[in-house]
Amino acid sequence: MGPDLVITSMTFSPTVVPVGGNVQINYTVGNIGTASCGMPTNLGFYLSQDNVIESNGSDYQIGVNETIPDLPPGGSHSNSVSVNIGPFWGLWWIGGYADNTGQLAAIELDTANGFAAGTVDIVTVPPGPTMVINNLVAGQTAQVDFMNCAQNGKVFFVWSISGGGPINTPYGTGYVSSPYHVTSIRMDASGMASLNQTVPANASGINIWFHGADVGYATMLNSLALTIQ
Repeated sequence: MGPDLVITSMTFSPTVVPVGGNVQINYTVGNIGTASCGMPTNLGFYLSQDNVIESNGSDYQIGVNETIPDLPPGGSHSNSVSVNIGPFWGLWWIGGYADNTGQLAAIELDTANGFAAGTVDIVTVPPGPTMVINNLVAGQTAQVDFMNCAQNGKVFFVWSISGGGPINTPYGTGYVSSPYHVTSIRMDASGMASLNQTVPANASGINIWFHGADVGYATMLNSLALTIQ
């Protein structure tokens, strides 16, 4: 007999966060074991490069630990908390780990099932013109979002499956290789725009490099190197 803490529900909002910004995390932790915990425990939140959240130092903890009260078998605890992303930017998985400080390590039935990760990537946005790509999945529609660009300006969106450059451009170094594809996109009055594109159904596993330039600010966007899922 023993307790077994798992995260039964975890959602995040928003999914695009500026550097140093906050994300709202709604969670429920449940005890699916056969005994009470016998003590309060902790829940930690982490940024990870994959959807397996670990509390051993390989992932980056954000915010402070949440205190989970002593839960009986079948009991649960829910809360909503605002967590600061910190200085990180790029594409990350965000998730939680129940009993991340190991208070129940000696008695818990399964210490490896206490994590949960978001089903979407959390993107922290660096300052300046920024490109974000979501749902790059074969047979589905990918979305490219541009933000922090020159108001009502023009952005060149560039992609290649040949490599990550570098190449010289009038706006700086481009991290795509020839041959590459260029699309001109007009930003709105807030310096934002979106582009939707169907991903071919047989494209899974293909590596693709993205870059671009903000003509109004005469600077490069962030570069991305992704694999079609």
